[in-house]
Amino acid sequence: MNSFFQNKLRLPSHDGDDEFERICAILTPNKSLYAQIQEEQAKYDKQDEGQNDGQNEGQDEGQDEEQEEGFTPPEATPEMIARYQAFLLPRLLKKSNKLKMTGREDLGYFGWEERFFWGNGSEKEHQSMKKNMASCDDKFHFIRLVDWDESLGVMAEVKRITDKKLFAIPLVDLVVFQEKLNEFQLIEDYSSWFVNFGPEVLDSNVCVILDVIK
Repeated sequence: MNSFFQNKLRLPSHDGDDEFERICAILTPNKSLYAQIQEEQAKYDKQDEGQNDGQNEGQDEGQDEEQEEGFTPPEATPEMIARYQAFLLPRLLKKSNKLKMTGREDLGYFGWEERFFWGNGSEKEHQSMKKNMASCDDKFHFIRLVDWDESLGVMAEVKRITDKKLFAIPLVDLVVFQEKLNEFQLIEDYSSWFVNFGPEVLDSNVCVILDVIK
């Protein structure tokens, strides 16, 4: 068997250079690249039923080429979110109270701060709200994964270093400090998957701010 077909029949690897391949190794470990391409093509064919073949010929060829480039992770359905959490749970649990994290950006969970960064609020008000709400600039110790939500994804319990307050924050909105740690890549891959294949990012004006864990 030549290298071309060997590549198409290979299964995704946790050690792959591509983040999408590593994600597929977690969520669809037994699906080869060829099987994935065939599955995607079947979806396109079904969508094209009853339509003019000539109109979509060029488009289909482009889709085939795109699929052949590499693995594509599945959508972030409840089943897949639960599967990802089950994979991460034992790998992050051993880092409880050791892994340092901070906010990824002033969106999502931390969207409440965006207006202050644009000058739409006083510094006094901002500092007052930060006493009881987690800030994007806060430093945390990771405690554990607590649950998952269809809209927010896997949830992490973290402890703010300055005052020991506990918060439940979507894992996608957190980042590990040290890039050399294995956990950094684990969480970056998960975040990439949830951002690209999960529900639309909530606008900061309507984002759900979770209660501080008592």
